[in-house]
Order: sequence, then C-alpha cells, then structure tokens
Amino acid sequence: MQILETAAIEQPSSFFPLVDLLTSPDAFPPTSSSFNGDAGSGGLASLTPEAIHEASLAILRQQGYIATLTPSEVKTESSKHINLKEFELALSLHVASPKLQAFYSFYEDWVLSKMEGVRGSTVDSEECFSWVDWYGARLCSSDDLKAVLSREALDAADKTAPPKKPKLLPFDHIYPDPGTTIFSPSRTAILYADITSSNFRDLHEALLKHATSLPPKLQYVFRYVTPPKLSNGIETKKQFLTGYGVGLDLKKTDYLVVDDRRAARSDSDAKDVIAEEESDNGPELVRLLLDALPPSQSGEPVNLTAPLNKEEYKYLGVQATQLILNSESPIDTLAEISENFPLYATEIARKVEIQGDLQYEMAINARRVPRSVTMGWLNGKAMDNINDLNAFSILNMLRAERPHMQALTSLGLDSAQALQVLTGEAVAESFNQGSMFDGIFDASDRQEGGEVIMWLNDIEKDERYSRWPKNIDQILMPIYPGSFHSIRINLWNIVLGVDLSNRESLIWIFKHVSNIIERKFPFRWGIAPLTDTPEAEKAARIFYYVQKHYGPKETMDFIRSLIAAQQERDTIDFLVANAFFNNLGINVKPLLELELDSSVSHDYDVVVEGQEPHAIEKLENAKKWAERLDVKIPKNELGHVFLNGRHYPLDSVSDGISP
Repeated sequence: MQILETAAIEQPSSFFPLVDLLTSPDAFPPTSSSFNGDAGSGGLASLTPEAIHEASLAILRQQGYIATLTPSEVKTESSKHINLKEFELALSLHVASPKLQAFYSFYEDWVLSKMEGVRGSTVDSEECFSWVDWYGARLCSSDDLKAVLSREALDAADKTAPPKKPKLLPFDHIYPDPGTTIFSPSRTAILYADITSSNFRDLHEALLKHATSLPPKLQYVFRYVTPPKLSNGIETKKQFLTGYGVGLDLKKTDYLVVDDRRAARSDSDAKDVIAEEESDNGPELVRLLLDALPPSQSGEPVNLTAPLNKEEYKYLGVQATQLILNSESPIDTLAEISENFPLYATEIARKVEIQGDLQYEMAINARRVPRSVTMGWLNGKAMDNINDLNAFSILNMLRAERPHMQALTSLGLDSAQALQVLTGEAVAESFNQGSMFDGIFDASDRQEGGEVIMWLNDIEKDERYSRWPKNIDQILMPIYPGSFHSIRINLWNIVLGVDLSNRESLIWIFKHVSNIIERKFPFRWGIAPLTDTPEAEKAARIFYYVQKHYGPKETMDFIRSLIAAQQERDTIDFLVANAFFNNLGINVKPLLELELDSSVSHDYDVVVEGQEPHAIEKLENAKKWAERLDVKIPKNELGHVFLNGRHYPLDSVSDGISP
C-alpha cells in the first residue's frame, strides 16, 4: 500500500493501473516464507515486506512506470515515468503514511460505527475482508456485485430516481477522475479494500470493468480498510509517520558510575548503542583536518587557550567553510563541526587560511544575500522558507523542478548541459537586472483594432456587479489575505489564448471560467481564438458569430452543449455544432427578442466557411494578435493565459485558479 500510494503521489493517474497490475494473481512468485507460516503459499499475503518491496519495484521498472535511466538518457518520454531516486526517497520518508492512516481512521471511526452488528460478524470473516458499499448494501461476493452491476439492473435503475450520491472524501481514489470529466456516472460504488484478501481481485475487476466502459457505467471509489490481524492474533505493524511526533528524554538526577543505557533494551537496541559508542570513539574528521594543516609562518606554536578576540570572530565562519571544502567528506565534516563548534572554534580561527577563490566567491555571495539571512538555491532558483527546510519540502521542490530539466533534456541536452543552462550567468543576470515590468506583455487587442478578444463579462457594465463601489480608493481598504477587492473596475483582466476546436480547452473554460464568473470574483475574462489549423479557424468563426449576436451567456451555453454531446472526441464535431447553431436561431432568438443584422449572413455554412467580410477581417486580426505575442496552439496542452499581461501556460494554472 505504501508503494501504491507513493506512486499515486508522484503520478496520480497511475493508481488504478498499478492496483490492477500489482494485485494480479501472477504478479508475485510463490514463496515459502509467509506471515502465517503456510509454506509454499503465494501472493501478497504470503510475502515479507522486503520481498514485496523488491518485487514491486521490479514490476514497475519492467512495465515502464519507473525510469531507471539518467536524465541525459531519458528524453521526450521522461514525463511519463516516475523517477526512481525520487520515488525511493518518498518511500523512505513514508510520505503516504498520513493518507493511509486517514483511510484507516475513517473506516474505524465512521464506517464500522454505522454497520449493523459488531466486529467479529461477517465483516471480519475472511470472505468479507474486502466489500463494496452499494448505497447502504454491503456486498462481499463477486456474484452479488455482478448482479447489481448487470446491464439490466443498471438500465432499470437509470429509469428510476437516482439515490442520494454518497459523500466522497478529499483523499479518495476515484475512477473516472472527476477532474477530467464534466458529467460523472449516475451510480457510485465504494470498494473498501484489503488488497491481500481472497475476494478483493474479483470485486476490483468487476468495478473497473464498468468504470472503464464507454460511457462509464459507474463511478469507482477505492478506499482502504484497516489491516486485519494475522492468524496468530498479532496486530500488523503500525505505520511510521516520518516527520511527525514528539520525543521526551528524562535524565536521572542521581550520579551513575555505570552506563545503564543498555538496560531494559532489546538486543537490537543495545547493538545500536554499542555501534554509536564505537563511532563516537573513532577518528574525528575535523581533528584529522586540523592536524594536517601546515604550521604557522612564524613557526611559533598556536595558542589555543587564549579566548578569541573580536577580529578573529570576524572571519570564523569563512574559515570553517574553508575547512569543510578541504575535506574529502564535506557533509560529514559539516555535521561534526556543527555538533562540536565551540570545541574547534579557537583552532579553526588561528590555523585555517582562507584561499583566494573562496574569498572571491564569498564576496559575490555577499552582494546577493543580505546579512543575517539564509538563502538556498536549487538549480539556480532561490528556495522559499529556507529556515523551514526539511526532507518533505526538498522532495516537493524536486518534483517542481523535474519538468524544467525534462524540457531541456528533451531538446537533446544531457543533464550537465541542462543544469548549466539553468544556472548560467546569463540566466542569473537576466533575473537580477529585471524590473517589475519584465514578462509583462500588451495582451489587449488595441493594436489590432479591437474585437479580437471575446469578453465573457464586463465588471464595469454588467448588472451583476452593479452594487460594487466604483471608487478606486477602495483598493486601500484592508481585506482578508488571499481575497480581492470588489471594485466595479476592470482591474484584473485575464485573456485565454486557446484553440476553440479543442474539446479539452472548452471543458476548461466551462468548468472554471463560468464558475468564477457566477461566483462574482472580480476578474474580467476574455477569449482570443488561436487559428493555426483549419478546424481552429472554423471554430473561431462560429464563436465570433455566437458571441456577437447572442452574447456571453449563450456563448457559454453553446460551449456546454458541444461538450455534452461529444464526450469521446478530441475536437468538436462540426455537424453537431451545426445543429446547436441552428437551435440558437430557432429557440434562443425569440426568447431574447433579437433582431439580427440583415446585412450579415446567418447561414451556418456561410459563417463556418468565412465568407462574411467582417469574419475575414476578425480572423486576420486574431492571427496578427497571436503573431505579435508569439502564441501558437501548443501540442498536447490546453493553451495560454495572460493575467494583466503576464503569461502562464494554461495547464500550470488549472489547479491554482480553480474555484
């Protein structure tokens, strides 16, 4: 479970494929070593944790989920793999333990308390270690589950009023992913799983089959159950929460001549104490380095008893740095100096000579780092909250840095060359010499004569914002951190550069933009269509027409209709678009009491082929806008965002601005 959850953290989309892969009957070889002493048994339940770890990693490498290649060898496909070193670091830190404990706590405190009966009933029987919650019914048998999941049963259920949807948890594993679908299946099945149980595989296969069908028949929710006791009644080993917890050390007040640290300890703990004592008595790295230093130029012995004066304190930190750099084991030397600095301070101050290259580097760093401030850089990027640095934050920073290295190595650079690009002087100077307006572009359409951007709302004119104050002085009023001032001024302008024929881009607009507008956040949203392909040009003409003649609300409804009608296509179907286009003229126009311009053709074929003079001019201006800002339809990406002129890839802000 640690391996599954850690892999899901590194690559969320890999969870269900890995569950299916690692719980396959032939995934693990049979073994004579088992938890319950049954020789010759096979599968997860019969393997030791070490065997599961080694076999699982071997399977993941074999199936291509984990990349063992170096960054210089992994090119364009590297983003599909989990990096082995980062995965092992996350696994050693038990980063998935809090999530697993959350599953266990929910199951113990909520699920079991709602069940009929007590522990020891059929819930704890071997046939029911894994079970499915089907709207209050507990299904332990695959036959019972298949009966309710049969085509006839689901079709009959769809004709009746759907039951109340079960409450989902923030950390649930859900298939299909709600973040990639607009319309979730009407039925939800929750599997409470013990992946080592005998009935898990049949239940999992039945649910996954219906969840992966086209269209999906149900929503498959995966949750863990509390691990059962072993056959001998011993509780399973509890999970370690690395980085969590407290320690309390009490010191006896009486004087002890004999070291009693080994008393009341197990043999393994006593051996650890002995090993610690032996390591403490071993040769000290710092002492060896200090003894190896040449004598002073005067030839007189160094006075190590006199206290340090003010001048000697001045460069003590630089001298300690020099000593660490002289060591063949700088990390160990740093740790030893940090633990025993007062012991070595006098000798370091009076023996260590600072070399010229270190002096030069320290002078350069002094310009970049203010006094009494600690800073760190990862591949040339300054790290935030350096004082709170720990293994977990380092792991998160490595994950954030990985796409940048992969982008450079995909161009043919090896890892050393990519690092040189990121940390080169030219890059550093570009950051140091910049101003507050660097990276700001004129994303408006003023230079193209206007009407390139289709604005979906206008804070200064729309009725929904009529109660907001118009005085700019309101921006000086204090608000809660993370909030925005509600002022009736187009202060925050967001322009999306997207391919309107791309269904995924339309999904993003409908899911995020429409919700933000409805919730009256003070952002003005606009769409500038990109027209790099013939399909994108056709879609741009259609949306320009709908936006101009029917307005923003009907434009958003038009997007929703296109998405709902074509759930399995990458691009919109223009035959379907034709039907919805004609529906606007038949049903929507009378409701809005529109009088369409008689000088403009309202025939779908004329509009989509761009035979209208105004449409031709708009499309040319849209191409000029995209060329001026150098934005094109990105391959396998959603598009571009300009927030008050600052550019972001649309994919990178999907989670950040989601309401």
